[in-house]
Amino acid sequence: MKVIKMNNFDKYFLVEECYFDVRVQDFAELIAKFSQIFITKGYVNVDWAQSMLTREKNYPTGLDMGAHCIAIPHTYSEFVQTSLIVPVVLQQKIPFVHMGSQENIIDVEVIFFLLIKEPHQQVDVLAKILNLCSQKNFITELKTAKTQTTMYETVLRNLNNGGI
Repeated sequence: MKVIKMNNFDKYFLVEECYFDVRVQDFAELIAKFSQIFITKGYVNVDWAQSMLTREKNYPTGLDMGAHCIAIPHTYSEFVQTSLIVPVVLQQKIPFVHMGSQENIIDVEVIFFLLIKEPHQQVDVLAKILNLCSQKNFITELKTAKTQTTMYETVLRNLNNGGI
């Protein structure tokens, strides 16, 4: 039996909230799809989707990590009811605006939704996700995972390897 060491950051991940082979055409469809899931599960309120669309337009979250492009969409804590980080691997890349830019478009296939209820934790969690994503082979391993359990174990193993 494989033993996975837990750390304090692990609390943000749930095996049932790891998604792979998600098919969407663009960010608006991605948000529509996940707002239904998150509202049904009580993770966010009904205004979360509109807040995400507005925030991403004003403060884009696409990041070019070298071999892979990721995005870390998030919004204000008032729209979140449960703190989670939700990794999503898309079936095909969708365009995102690069963070710190308003016109540099990158094609993203790995998303980390940040659902952070406590506003003071948002910057720390964002920094830890960036550290996790900068680990060699993490995104490649995540993209090749074909079960929720494998995705979850990949996240936990890399969290522990990175000393987060």
